[in-house]
Amino acid sequence: IKHQPKKKKLKKDDAWQQARLALELRSVPAHLPCRDRERDELIAFIRDALAANDGAGRSIYISGLPGTGKTATVRQVMRKFQVQFIEINAMRLPKPQHAYSLLWQTISKQLVSASAAARKLEHHFSSATTKTQMLVALIDELDYLVTPQGTILYNLFDWPTRKFSNLAVIGVANTMDLPERLEPKVRSRLGARRLVFKPYTFSDITQILQDRLTHYCSHLFHPQALQLTARKTAAYSGDLRRALNLASRALDLCLSRHGKQVQVTDVTHAFKLLAHSSHAPIIPSLAQFEILVLSAICLELKSQSLDEQHLTLDHLHARLARIFSLHSSGILRTLGLASSTTTLLSHSELLSILYRFHDAGLISIFPNPDEPRVPHLVLNSDASLLANLLLNDAKHPLAIALLGGHSSSSNTGR
Repeated sequence: IKHQPKKKKLKKDDAWQQARLALELRSVPAHLPCRDRERDELIAFIRDALAANDGAGRSIYISGLPGTGKTATVRQVMRKFQVQFIEINAMRLPKPQHAYSLLWQTISKQLVSASAAARKLEHHFSSATTKTQMLVALIDELDYLVTPQGTILYNLFDWPTRKFSNLAVIGVANTMDLPERLEPKVRSRLGARRLVFKPYTFSDITQILQDRLTHYCSHLFHPQALQLTARKTAAYSGDLRRALNLASRALDLCLSRHGKQVQVTDVTHAFKLLAHSSHAPIIPSLAQFEILVLSAICLELKSQSLDEQHLTLDHLHARLARIFSLHSSGILRTLGLASSTTTLLSHSELLSILYRFHDAGLISIFPNPDEPRVPHLVLNSDASLLANLLLNDAKHPLAIALLGGHSSSSNTGR
């Protein structure tokens, strides 16, 4: 009778280190849970592109909020195919046209100027010369290639349609309706085939965390602590990176207090620390109108369910109108506006402020398929924590006037 060898039991320090490594963003597992449908669609796309003889069906546009596994899923799928693969992150390019240089360098091993590369690529993809291997180009942060003329995006998505190009392009961005924002000529090339990555749900994030912490270190997290990590992440944007960061911070807090297992209190403490550290530097730089809008967001969210961090632009408009009707004279004095002013912000002005918040990481904005002019907004923090930053750190008079009695419960502006 052969005896099975016993599994080596890790020491405590080894288990903590295993957990840390498992929670790192760069630690990509061989299998990505909760993305089977998207993975199957991408595999089908690559197979279609390989089989296409006339250039049809060789481009796809992938959209979804940050941290939903778009790029990681593409990378995982590409490991299954024997093709030439290039990844271009448009956000890291000095200028949009440098995408041409990187693409040509991959093909020819020659580094030339962007203008020269564009000419060479045009000739290369148009000629009937034999291309022995399919080239798949992943272009991440695609919206950074948007230019007034749209030439770069048009070329990158037009070249795959050429009969002899043997090129496939996968465009990735956070904005679902990016093709609709472009000129019709560009849209005709970009929007043919699409794949949307929906935000991770509470059950998705729980499963992903459990999968990462299996084997030797799953015992380091109390089940309720893991569920709270997933719930807090899903309540905001469903960004898996936030969940991994929160779990890793809670792990460090538990270790610092010499605990044996991460508890709910560790997750709660970690959440508050992360929210403060990420938003505290931003608040003092906000203009007065931005303080007003951010205060209105906090008020609107605090009037909703405690776990709800979503609102629409219509709800925010209504909240600002109620605030103005109740506090018009004080607000006008603080903002330096004439007493005859009857409205605070136009639709476009409010959107401009919200997109600045989006760029700063305060909120996430994603389109409303039923009403494009009224996008959905998600606060990337807890409304109570943000209100506390406005009141106690910034001590802005406008925030104090609107949120002063709202740290616990108040009907201000309701």
